[in-house]
This record gives sequence, structure tokens and C-alpha cells, in this order.
Amino acid sequence: MIKLLPTPGLEVRKSSISGRGCFATKAFPMGRKVGELLGELVSRAEATRRIEGKRIIRCVEIDSYWRIDASRIANALAFVNDSCQPQRARGNSLRPR
Repeated sequence: MIKLLPTPGLEVRKSSISGRGCFATKAFPMGRKVGELLGELVSRAEATRRIEGKRIIRCVEIDSYWRIDASRIANALAFVNDSCQPQRARGNSLRPR
């Protein structure tokens, strides 16, 4: 179970893509940083061990050694999807649905 920390302007709710997803609750102007992924800083080896056999992976590569593991403690950005139908299109603001 993930301990979910609040993220202003974003919320996690049911998603048809993978169970839960990150959704905007307000408009974000183009070029504005939406937030920073929170999680545990772990080595590449530890991240590899943790994701073995998992269907949903919440580890992000920082550099050749470090990863952020958002599977235990995270914010809404851990639930951003990488679908072929992104919520944000180039040149448009991120708007709530």
C-alpha cells in the first residue's frame, strides 16, 4: 500500500488505464512545472530487485546509479500514465477533465 502525500492541483482517482491515475483539479499554464515526484531514493540494483515480478512499476531513473521508488511513499505524480493518449498536448494548458 502506498502512503500518498498531497499534491496541489492534482488528485489520484480511478482510471481505466491501470486502476488509478493522476488527474488535474485545476488548469496548469503551459510551461509551468506541475510538481516533483516524491519517493524513496534507491540504487539501480535495489530498484531492479524491487520491480522484479511487478506488473506496475513506480521507479524512475535519475542517473546511471540512482532511482526514485514511488511504490511505498509518493505523491499523485506516481500515478501519471504514459499512455498513447496523453492528457496534455503540446501548446495547450493542462486542464481538468
